[in-house]
Amino acid sequence: MDVGGASHAKGDWDERSRSKRRFLGKRKFIGYSLVLTCAVFILELIVCACFPERFDDSKIECGAQLGGGIDPYRYKWRIVPKVHCGVEKILFLVVIHTRPRHFLQRQILREIYAPRLSQNSAHILFAVGGISSNDNVQMRLESESRKTHDIIQMELRDDRRNLLIKILSWLRYVDENCGDLKYVLKIDDNILFNMESLLEILGPTDNEKRSSSPIICNETAFGEDRFRWCNAESDKNEQTIEHCSGQVYALDAAVARGMLETIGRFWNAMSDTIHVTGYFARSINVRLVRFDSLSPREQRKERLPLFVRTSNLVNEWNVWSNVTKYSLYNSII
Repeated sequence: MDVGGASHAKGDWDERSRSKRRFLGKRKFIGYSLVLTCAVFILELIVCACFPERFDDSKIECGAQLGGGIDPYRYKWRIVPKVHCGVEKILFLVVIHTRPRHFLQRQILREIYAPRLSQNSAHILFAVGGISSNDNVQMRLESESRKTHDIIQMELRDDRRNLLIKILSWLRYVDENCGDLKYVLKIDDNILFNMESLLEILGPTDNEKRSSSPIICNETAFGEDRFRWCNAESDKNEQTIEHCSGQVYALDAAVARGMLETIGRFWNAMSDTIHVTGYFARSINVRLVRFDSLSPREQRKERLPLFVRTSNLVNEWNVWSNVTKYSLYNSII
């Protein structure tokens, strides 16, 4: 009888058994971990739905902990133009919400609008919000600002939750530097606008509708206040409020200054268009009108759209540049 062979076979069997047990143990551990993770996630969803005030993702606590609203002057300037709009008489300011890394978008918009805006006592200003987490992007942005003098940035982290701080930055800029300003147009950097028609609408100072309703929307809508529990001004029982729909609205400069004071009475840093053109506007007794209502009906039919949203501004600009560069019309001219 081969005792050594039997012993060797038994050892192999024991080793395979131990390996199998270790494998099954790992599978059980992974399975239990996944089940536990799913259970915690579901529990968070249930608690968040039942107690939304505990999950204010703005990362700024509500009023009882703050002891008041948001201080518009809490954050210092990181980038602010040395050549302010007060140096020359600027009547119309186009504020474009952008991100630090959107270098090409900003340059394209400058090429399209800056020369014609300056001819109409207008100026372009890019509000980038907070500081980029990417040091190289931030260095490039600061270098860009020294050349263009049209960027503002606050001393805080750039994040979608800080939308209200981005709005505060240009409201502060208007209040501190633009004494002669008449109107502010707020758009995003994926929006193109018909400058001639827009200046025609906002230009006349004797327009009664414009003067009595100095917040102008591309469209209006009724939306739900998703952050109602953090607002001192909102009615807890009110479900919807009229506001500007989309990424475009224009403000009378006096209203912009009034909003700067009003925002200090609200407690949520992630306030969106519903708050700015809804609750903020109502708190200072300002109504909303649409751009179309400020021009005669016959002009609306003939006029091109005031605003166009682009799916990819950089690609579309490259296509347009190539078309105009190699078009038959240009070659003949």
